[in-house]
Amino acid sequence: MSSAAAGSLLDVIEGSDDWLFLRRYDTLRVLELQADLSGWSQTHLPSMVAQIATRHTRLAARGVRYVLAIAPEKSSIYPEKLPAQYRLASPTLAELLTTACRQAGVEAVDLTSVLRAAKGAMDLYFRVDSHWTYYGAYIAYRSIIDSIRKRVEVSVVQPDQITYVDKEGFGDLGVHMQPERRGLLQQANVSSELESHIKAYDDRERAYASYTCESGRGKAVILRDSFATFMSPYLARSFSESSFVAPPSGLYEDMIIDLEPDVVIHLCSERALLYEPDGLADWEPRSWRQIYLEAHENPQWAHLIRPLRRALAELRFDESVELGQKLCDAGGWALEHNLADALIGAKLYEQAIEACDRIERRGNATAFSYFLKAYGQRVLGRGEAEETLREALRMRPQHPRFLYELATWLAHDGDLAGAVAALRVAMERAPGFARGWSDLSRLTARLDEKSAAEAARQQEAHVRQTG
Repeated sequence: MSSAAAGSLLDVIEGSDDWLFLRRYDTLRVLELQADLSGWSQTHLPSMVAQIATRHTRLAARGVRYVLAIAPEKSSIYPEKLPAQYRLASPTLAELLTTACRQAGVEAVDLTSVLRAAKGAMDLYFRVDSHWTYYGAYIAYRSIIDSIRKRVEVSVVQPDQITYVDKEGFGDLGVHMQPERRGLLQQANVSSELESHIKAYDDRERAYASYTCESGRGKAVILRDSFATFMSPYLARSFSESSFVAPPSGLYEDMIIDLEPDVVIHLCSERALLYEPDGLADWEPRSWRQIYLEAHENPQWAHLIRPLRRALAELRFDESVELGQKLCDAGGWALEHNLADALIGAKLYEQAIEACDRIERRGNATAFSYFLKAYGQRVLGRGEAEETLREALRMRPQHPRFLYELATWLAHDGDLAGAVAALRVAMERAPGFARGWSDLSRLTARLDEKSAAEAARQQEAHVRQTG
């Protein structure tokens, strides 16, 4: 049986014993795609491993542990509850990525095996929801924290500290059935004090939360999605300071410098692995504080910042220009980079440059504002664009996204050697960026550097698995 409410992003199927499963999320046909992973293994997996391995190396250079853990889909743990026509590939998405990352030297926890072994009388996943229960999350938590404890001293939430209570509710799957399906939704209470310092939500997709716990030890950054909601009561009590960052797709270097964690835990859902990876996800033009904390640090203007950021994310540039101007008129001139961003999106380049000039005159220039100004200058054919972009690079050295933009401009202007030099640095920092390898191969070939061109082509083929 399949059901979806009118206009729903979700399509739900019913298995045996009242178990509901996610069949489709937005455009992703989750169950069908998991039936054959041969294509995914050749397209998505190599670039994911390259990106994750680079994160591991970057963090290790700073003395920070990096731990990857993939939260399995309900169907990966309870395949016997699926309708008979659904068969999942083995090994699963999570198992393939976990194994490949381990082979690349990354610490990756196999939650699929752990949860399958823990199946018993107590459900590990909600029957009317796509997520694990608080009990299932605790089983996964212990596996992650036991791995971390081998080299970092942390506190461990013990089973006798947790009280589970079942309440009736719909869940994210039950609410999409016709008629709506109710079921038991487990809650967990943990007997130790936890203090919340920041809960910031700058737009619908990005969220940041910070906690301290007197009984915890060490500092952690947790890259998270919705599965971490059920694990956060345990993780937040394991560390003296913990920062939860959503979505888990990007790991920003300036965030690591500011927060100084002992460990970074990358916890994401198995279904998220079906999306095409972004090789530059770790290298946003905005700083991490601009991404996550602007509304929190400027609460008097949060009512303008949040809709402005949503409009930018949804490419509604005319609306974002209007909101950006209102923000500045209300006194939020320190946040004028948002207006400049909106003006660039609306192709009002002269006005965007003027906004960036005002930012500089006030002494508030950032790498992001220089990047926006350089882009506007370049579109208008102004020769100072390259120097402006280099100013952004002086503020954030070796930033791959800035370097790639610079390389593109230099190549267009005939400076092939300069373009190649910029690209080589960018690709060392972002080796999962396939298009960068393609451009590097093409440009080195034009310089008659045949061995370098072939090496870049092989790197592209490794990331894309097309060669």
